[in-house]
Amino acid sequence: MSAYDDFFARAHIGDKPVLPKPANVMGSPDIQPVGTEPIANPNEYFIGKDGKEEEYEKDKGTDITKGERNYIYLRGSSTLETEGYAELYFVPSSLVMHPNATDQHNCLVSRFVTERNPNEVPTDFSDWNALIKWVQESPGIGWRNIHFADPKLPEKETIVDLNIPHGWDMHSALVYLETVDMPVGVTVSFFSVDINPPFKLEPQEITYPNQSFFVIASLPTGHTGKVTYKYVTNSKTIPDDAKLHLKIGKLTPIGSVTSVFKSS
Repeated sequence: MSAYDDFFARAHIGDKPVLPKPANVMGSPDIQPVGTEPIANPNEYFIGKDGKEEEYEKDKGTDITKGERNYIYLRGSSTLETEGYAELYFVPSSLVMHPNATDQHNCLVSRFVTERNPNEVPTDFSDWNALIKWVQESPGIGWRNIHFADPKLPEKETIVDLNIPHGWDMHSALVYLETVDMPVGVTVSFFSVDINPPFKLEPQEITYPNQSFFVIASLPTGHTGKVTYKYVTNSKTIPDDAKLHLKIGKLTPIGSVTSVFKSS
């Protein structure tokens, strides 16, 4: 094994700048996808504060989010002052075929290029073992298998107390959610907790900004429970002045509605 003093991409945490690298080279911690938001202070986040480098021994990488802009950071270590640049390649599983057909992965490959060590990429590999050998013997090459994840739908959930007054009879009640300046395409829903019989509004898509969605429920007198209501953005931007109001109204025998609980 020989020491190396130029930009080095590790095969795993604890890997030292010596060649060849370990046989398992497909999880480099120096290629770090971090999601759809940039890191405010990359040096502190990926290396550490005050020169302590405690973060350098951590892998904070995560899945790639489909259909979104993802931020991917590269690291490299060098024992000498070195100038160069880095490149990052996406390699689909169809291009790099593992001998085990059930063990296919998309991957990212990083490359450090300096005057002393350009880390040239071969034009072809005879087989899988030749590819692994090249990464093991190329100090400035990193390889990380990646997985794609569906985007998480941002949502906001609110839980409110529901105190049903004494003397409230078992006439049907209207439980409704008012939207104010909510974007078209957002979905809203609510459901009761610890209220018998329970009630629930299945997810409903907003078709115009100011709208009401309701269910009819029977509310027991003097009972205390909770109602959870939420919205899912479905990639829509929510204006600062948008609101949701949850309201309860008693349905009288003649059908008029009187609000008896405060909205939130």
